[in-house]
Amino acid sequence: VAWEHGHVTKAVPIPELTGNADIDLGVLVMDWAETIEGTMADANGRVLPNASLAYARADVGSAPVASSPMVNPAAAKVTDGRFAIGGLAADDLLHLQAVAEGHTRTTVFGVRPADSPLEIVLQEGLELIFEITDETGRSGSCSRLSLKPGDVAASNVGATYPIAHTCSSGHQQTVRGVPPGQYIVEIVAPGHETWRDQFEFSEDRRVPVTMRSGTATVEGDIFADQVPLRGARVKIGRITTVSDAAGRFTVRAPTGWHTADVMDPRSSEIVSRSMNLKSGVNRVQFDLSRRRFSGRAVDGTGIPVPGANILLTSTNATGYVSGATDDRGSFALDVPAGRYTASVSSPRGSAEDLIDLTSQSVQDHVFRFAATGTIEVSVAKLLDGESAEVWMARSPLDRDYPLRPDADVLFSARNAPLGEWFLTAATSAGRLGFASVLLTEARPSQTVEIVLDDNDVRGSVRVEGRTKSGIAVFLMHEQSLGVRSTFSSTEGAFAFSGAQPGRYLLMAEGQIQRIQVPHLSGPLLIDVELGEAGIVVVVADHALAPGQAGVELWPERLGRELAEELGLLRRYLVEVPNAVLWTGRIPTGNYGVRVDLPSLGTSQASIQVGAAPQLFPVEIQGADTEPE
Repeated sequence: VAWEHGHVTKAVPIPELTGNADIDLGVLVMDWAETIEGTMADANGRVLPNASLAYARADVGSAPVASSPMVNPAAAKVTDGRFAIGGLAADDLLHLQAVAEGHTRTTVFGVRPADSPLEIVLQEGLELIFEITDETGRSGSCSRLSLKPGDVAASNVGATYPIAHTCSSGHQQTVRGVPPGQYIVEIVAPGHETWRDQFEFSEDRRVPVTMRSGTATVEGDIFADQVPLRGARVKIGRITTVSDAAGRFTVRAPTGWHTADVMDPRSSEIVSRSMNLKSGVNRVQFDLSRRRFSGRAVDGTGIPVPGANILLTSTNATGYVSGATDDRGSFALDVPAGRYTASVSSPRGSAEDLIDLTSQSVQDHVFRFAATGTIEVSVAKLLDGESAEVWMARSPLDRDYPLRPDADVLFSARNAPLGEWFLTAATSAGRLGFASVLLTEARPSQTVEIVLDDNDVRGSVRVEGRTKSGIAVFLMHEQSLGVRSTFSSTEGAFAFSGAQPGRYLLMAEGQIQRIQVPHLSGPLLIDVELGEAGIVVVVADHALAPGQAGVELWPERLGRELAEELGLLRRYLVEVPNAVLWTGRIPTGNYGVRVDLPSLGTSQASIQVGAAPQLFPVEIQGADTEPE
């Protein structure tokens, strides 16, 4: 059992079962975990609200220093410059790296019980200016610039976060906020060789960079089964040529990264490869050998499996080939020579093997599925004229494999692989039903009944005890099995029919209730009581120039995207004559608020709206003036 503040592990013997059983775990005592909290501020004590913090556990036996690369870093939860890292053990050694607004700090921290809040003081990072020219001294440019912390000799490049810089126009590229330390710098420019060098940065610095350009010569051989291929079309960049009788070709192209496309003259199939061309001669080879992979797929009893999907994935990630078994369970694929991971899957099972097709074809390969069983499903409580479909899947939310209908209410799955299966029934009237079954070697065949419950969820919407009409009401299953909506009537009443047993969210305006629909037939009566409308005032933290601003509010528990999908996202476009952006009345509850000023940026906050008037300051990032 894992928890944000601790964990506990307990071995539990599970007996042989013929059905469900309750197992008493007794009292589980948590190993309490330590949590460190603190703030990130600059040298003047100002909290940096946009700071980010990465941390990694370090081995006490090989304690790092602040300049050491981080291993498997994780991001700490940070809100307005305040952070919290939970799940720690006393005496843990943490490697911390904080970055914000051009400031950085890397430190090592030892966790102790009941530590007081930790303050990380961020120092202003270094400013590095890379001046790029070509070999003639003319100003150059780049498409990508990166700084990777670490030492090449120690083979730990990339062990911490690299700094990626998107090149701007011009020959000077400025990177700010770089922590002092050792870096591998890489600069990429079209038509040039990749520039790479190692530096130790301890202060602001200008770095001259000379990008080498010129023409690269590519000399290649194209063959299949060690026999040269004549007439293979080769395209590198914008240059195209054809291999000669000896399978050779020569292409001259600019230095830098290119994609080489080679068309097999026998099948017109194209083989592609990325190449970083250097000045001088670059030698390459293209092996267009083909191999045949054939065989059949059978289930656990040896019966052929028709319609199974075959997938061959190259072990060096250069491509894949797919196919399917025929009516006799057989398959045959022609693929490029190489090593592959071959897999086959169907509703009756799956299998996977490693196949070596480098030197010769492989024929008569047999994919053998594991032992299987049979599932027979009946659907109960179908209404007159109502039809149903049934699916099975390994996950309760999926519908991977449809079951074969034997009658209106009977369905079956033959040769189903052993293990747990989740069943879903859906009717033509939109009703759903669920069940699960566990196939074992002891019980390979089982019968399951899916009951379509016809529960109703009914109620009324009230404000201060009085019914409210025209309120949108939503009923959403917690397992994301769909969202239903309606409006309260003139008497404030609403109703949802045919609700399946389970946990739901019942939503109206900003009010959200969690309800449990039981396994019974009949109505579930529940009222929605909306709080008195609260007053929200959204204010900027400094004077704003006249213009327009966008204000959005949504129930915080839903999140902005789901609220927008359900029509619960409130949008307002307002004029900005002064510091006050918008005032209005909304139902009480917890909301997310977002303010968008095109000239200054976007700010987002969480607010709790009560019945009394409230003032919520919203800080807009990017303003030139200091907050008042």
